[in-house]
Amino acid sequence: MSDLPKKQPGFTLLELLVSMTLFAAIAGLLMTSFFNFQGIGQKVEDKLKMRQELRNLETLVREDLANVVYLEHYSVGTAESPRPSGIRGTDAQESGLNQDRLDLQVHSRGRFFTSFKRSVNPELFEVSYYFDRDDQGVIGFYRREAYFIDGPIESGGEGITHRLSTHLTEMNLTYYDQAGATTPAWVSRKKAALPTGIDVQLTLKGESGESFSQSFTVNVHPSMGPGVVWGRP
Repeated sequence: MSDLPKKQPGFTLLELLVSMTLFAAIAGLLMTSFFNFQGIGQKVEDKLKMRQELRNLETLVREDLANVVYLEHYSVGTAESPRPSGIRGTDAQESGLNQDRLDLQVHSRGRFFTSFKRSVNPELFEVSYYFDRDDQGVIGFYRREAYFIDGPIESGGEGITHRLSTHLTEMNLTYYDQAGATTPAWVSRKKAALPTGIDVQLTLKGESGESFSQSFTVNVHPSMGPGVVWGRP
């Protein structure tokens, strides 16, 4: 019998190369699945965030429109110094996007002026919603609240301005007059103090590039039955 050494257990070079190739292929499939799943998760999270932001914006705009007032005696003013009241809705576009401006007087407790005691809270504010660019050129959606009622409804007085969103790309408002006709802009006056209702469409663009829209209608003068006249504060 020969004294040749026995073969030690192990892998040949070919077997090792085949194993490494299979391992790399499986690892590649697993990594692709992981990143695809991660991307789906980010899109879902982005969608949830945008939906929540839309709901928050809707709540603010809806409540302000529901509490709008037209002050008939205040709005008289003079020919040289008119004092607008009610709603001044401006139909505006920027780069093909509907970016309307909304200025109004609201009868409610202020959202930003929270330091007022209930006994001295004026409960009458000027509120503005508008788009503007910051110092870095980023377009944001802003809300201004001022408790000093003065001539220009869109500026002046002591106010607080907050940037509500950098994701909102459009706000489109449609106003209904007393006859039910629609108009893209509104200026309150004695003969047509407030619209009967307002359609609002808000559009956000998320980090993923997907757009999200929300539409709702605010009945400014809800139906109160035949023979009932809506009073003016």
